[in-house]
Amino acid sequence: NAGLLLSSIPFPPRDLALLVQSNRIPLHRIPGDILTIGFTSRCVLVVVLRDSLTLCYDLLGNSVLPPFFALSHIKGGSPERALTNGMDLLEACVFEGGVAVLGADMNSAVVELLDEFDDPSYADGADVSARRIIPLVPSQTDQPFTDDQSTTKAVASPFLLAPPPHYALVTPLPTGMFARSKHLTFRCIAVLPRQYAPSCRPELFLSTSDGSVVVSELNPSTSPNNGFTDVDCRSRIGGSGGVGPASPI
Repeated sequence: NAGLLLSSIPFPPRDLALLVQSNRIPLHRIPGDILTIGFTSRCVLVVVLRDSLTLCYDLLGNSVLPPFFALSHIKGGSPERALTNGMDLLEACVFEGGVAVLGADMNSAVVELLDEFDDPSYADGADVSARRIIPLVPSQTDQPFTDDQSTTKAVASPFLLAPPPHYALVTPLPTGMFARSKHLTFRCIAVLPRQYAPSCRPELFLSTSDGSVVVSELNPSTSPNNGFTDVDCRSRIGGSGGVGPASPI
């Protein structure tokens, strides 16, 4: 018994078409642009495109957040002419609390998908580099969304008193700087959920090209060494100069 279809979502979805009306995000989207799809532990469907554009839906196929870039950069001079672009991704990893992404430039980000049942003070304790993505103010006319509007067009009530039903914390991590300083690249990523992490926030694990694992905390601005810890697995898997045969158990 395969069960019943709960909902279906056309691609590109309608809210993605609204983005294009702002002339700030490319129109050309096809199913092949999808990098990964997965559910969080709270039944939020996360769809990540190859340029890090992230879409979030509930079980009925309703968008719970405006589309946003997990890794973004802004091109242009004045705000009116600025273009918000995403970064090409090597990998996206959906975990029970959100999604983590690794860019082609070795930079990364962790997106925490939260809701009204989370303690609002948790969001206020995020790193200073974190962006907060919240639903736009509903209006009679559809409004285009750009990544820098996620807070300016938000619900006006104080966040601590009335958190929105769904919101996200996007924390960029300077893993590209670490990779360049150590002359290495990252191969794949995994996330330790916050309930298991000593910092009480998710921790990003990155495997390296020289046979080790780097752990990145989500408070790089206030942590020693930008929150990076090299676990140094090299000697355990074949030597310090590269990846070798695994030692017998």
